[in-house]
Amino acid sequence: MTLWRRLRYLVPSYRRAQEREMSEELESLASIAGPRELGNVTRAAEEARAAWGWTRLEQYYCDALYALRTMRRSPGFAMTALLSLALGIGANAALFSLVNTVLLRNLPVHDPERLVFLDNVGVDGKPNGAPPYPCFERFRDETRSFAGIAAFAAGDFNLSIDGRAEQVFGQYASGSYFNLLGVNAVVGRLLTPEDEQLHPPVAVISYEYWQRRFAGDRVVIGKSISFTGRSLTIIGVTPPDFFGTEPGRFVDVTVPITLQTASLLREKSAWWFEAIARLKPGVPASQARAEVEPIFQSFMDDLHVTGDFRRLAWDHMEVFPASQGLDKLRRRFSRPLLVLMAIVGLVLLIGCANLANLLIARASSRRREFAVRLAIGAGRGRLIRQALTETLLLFAGGAAAGLVVANWGARLLTEFFAVGRSPVRVDTHLDIRVIAYTAGVALVTGILFGLAPAFTAARTDPYPTLKDSESHATASRRRIGARQILVAAQVAFSLVLLVAAGLFVRTLVNLNALTAGFPAERVLTMSIQPLGPAYQGPRLAALWADLLDRVRVLPGVRSASLSLLTPLGGRDRMNVIAMPGFQPRSATATLVRTNHVSEAYFETMGIPVLQGRTFTLGDRQGAPKPALLSEAAAKFYFADRNPLGATLKFNKSPLSDGVYEVVGIVGDTKNMNLREEAPRFVYLPVWQPYDRPNRLTLALRTGDAPASLIPAVRKQIDALGNNILISEVMTMRQQVEATLVEERLLSMLSAFFGILALILSAIGLYGTLSHMVIQRTNEVGIRAALGADRGALIWMILRRSLGVVFAGIAVGLPVALLAARPLQALLYRLRPTDLETLILGTATLLAATLAASYLPARRASQIDPIIALRYE
Repeated sequence: MTLWRRLRYLVPSYRRAQEREMSEELESLASIAGPRELGNVTRAAEEARAAWGWTRLEQYYCDALYALRTMRRSPGFAMTALLSLALGIGANAALFSLVNTVLLRNLPVHDPERLVFLDNVGVDGKPNGAPPYPCFERFRDETRSFAGIAAFAAGDFNLSIDGRAEQVFGQYASGSYFNLLGVNAVVGRLLTPEDEQLHPPVAVISYEYWQRRFAGDRVVIGKSISFTGRSLTIIGVTPPDFFGTEPGRFVDVTVPITLQTASLLREKSAWWFEAIARLKPGVPASQARAEVEPIFQSFMDDLHVTGDFRRLAWDHMEVFPASQGLDKLRRRFSRPLLVLMAIVGLVLLIGCANLANLLIARASSRRREFAVRLAIGAGRGRLIRQALTETLLLFAGGAAAGLVVANWGARLLTEFFAVGRSPVRVDTHLDIRVIAYTAGVALVTGILFGLAPAFTAARTDPYPTLKDSESHATASRRRIGARQILVAAQVAFSLVLLVAAGLFVRTLVNLNALTAGFPAERVLTMSIQPLGPAYQGPRLAALWADLLDRVRVLPGVRSASLSLLTPLGGRDRMNVIAMPGFQPRSATATLVRTNHVSEAYFETMGIPVLQGRTFTLGDRQGAPKPALLSEAAAKFYFADRNPLGATLKFNKSPLSDGVYEVVGIVGDTKNMNLREEAPRFVYLPVWQPYDRPNRLTLALRTGDAPASLIPAVRKQIDALGNNILISEVMTMRQQVEATLVEERLLSMLSAFFGILALILSAIGLYGTLSHMVIQRTNEVGIRAALGADRGALIWMILRRSLGVVFAGIAVGLPVALLAARPLQALLYRLRPTDLETLILGTATLLAATLAASYLPARRASQIDPIIALRYE
């Protein structure tokens, strides 16, 4: 009953009625018993109100109202504080939303904690995907630890919809895939095991693709799309928050795994998909691993794989947690994102220190108000609570505005990832975890940085303050000291950020200065893939030849070529090779990267020919099969011997006997990223391929801006046929920059936040010195009246400033050196203790702080002694 009465008392109409009734009753008692017997009527009313209501809650409410009125009287201060906090908290929330998406968020499926991946691993313990499909079928049929198991393989899908070719990101999946994950359709239905029979062939599309491609039209159910020459019927749409099991890649279309070629499904040596399973309740992952391991080892024994190869990649089975999906994105971006979280955390601390400086200065200007409140009976604890309430309200407002900044910033950050041939797509949104993190940051920093101004208010001595017997200089000495400590901390943190930013920026500069083995300027590339069964054998070769003939004569084109791979293109292809006179010391020594290229490829890419010749028109079908070696391959396989004329042997394929003759040596190029050593490459003619490349990259070296040629090239390709897919149109410069996503993310954001921290520190120093000049106006006037020149007065202020700055640098330098050591893996050709970066960061900090100190020092030197002596 008491709780119910208190809850009802929160209703304003009920509270007013109760207080009116209570007042009437007290007046009646006073008239009957008399004031002497009843006692203090006001106190009696307060005690009765406390029995009925929520006294503590009402006090907090009153504190909040008073804080709002106080801030309304100082709109400039309030807006400055809210803007600083919005930027600091917003930057933290934006990055945390990215960290949450990439590192923390579980898949939006039923009970994700019981999901596991089944991976065969080598001696290094790294996952290499699921075993071949026949082994997967044995797992599915012979294990008892799983409530379900499914296979899936994602990649680019080339579709034809309404006669229009387009490329999407899709996946093959077992019929049990969606049921195992516990994902339900928003429209139609999803795949079932019966759909693997392909009677009829069906497909499921994602919600995002449904909205983007079909405008959310429900008549999409039953619509036909063409894929690999077969007509598929769309049967359902996945939920809006489900994008697949690989964070960073959004699956647009899912088809039954049996749409893969029958030979691939039967092949016992093809590793091409992932396997996901759901553990039965109470079954640990270790038990599941113990069950699949003997099945896998028995399967591998039947393959007769050599010992070295088997230990290298297929040593044993592991069962990895799958609650967060595949970890490719986490492996790539976890370290850069955690470093950036530390950086924005320091920026927030610097911003909060600035706000604490403002609050301390503001508390100094409100000494008389605090003294009056203490004199009339307010406790010092009440003053602390009031000051903390004001600070926490500011931080709450900053957090609310910060969420708006975070929403905008997170979207901006995702643009860093959406580059290259396979752009990373991240679904950042403000979920409950991000909101809770933002609220926690605001609460912790609000309390931490609100304590200094709160205790400043509580330490006010009412008697001397009200008597005006305490000078401004004496009263503010402790406050100035606290503010100087905060500024020194800001300087130290800023130096740490400037050094980190310098290291990351110089790393990016070092990588950009590297030669990738080719000049990246003025080269346009695009992926070309003819669709449909019509483009096979001689007709396909004729199409490629016709394409080259058409684009080579376009105005502005200097040379054109076709290739299976391009340098830094994000794709790779390896084969086993045998060389005369070469004895491999390990299984990896026989692996070499292969690329199929046309004539003029090396001219177009700008790769130098070091020895022999390149491919010509005479190397087309029917001529002896030539091959080119990269410099790294020539040195590795032939050492000091001349490789020209040597015979290279690959395993036989349906298109080739695998025998080629070396006719030349070309320069090395980087393949996957700029940090790697140039890999070994063998180049084969696209007209006499080892296997069947059904997609090639057209490259054009131009005399002008490459992008200006895109419309003309598209027109020529469209003239060749209606069902030719053009995708991944980009310049080689864009391709190079796409390999530096992590470095660009770190360098640009660390530089931005380093500059922001420097500005905040300079503002904090400027504010502290300005306040000090005001407090010491009388002293400055006395010195000026006694004959001190302007230089001496300026030096007096600068000396105080330099003391604070050097104190911050003395603390910041060793902290920067310690903080930089874990960054070694993110740097390139640079030591964490790089002296040049340390000197540059320190010099930049000194220049900025001296500039911020000079203005209040100059203002002090211009004070009129007469006016200054009358001050106070």
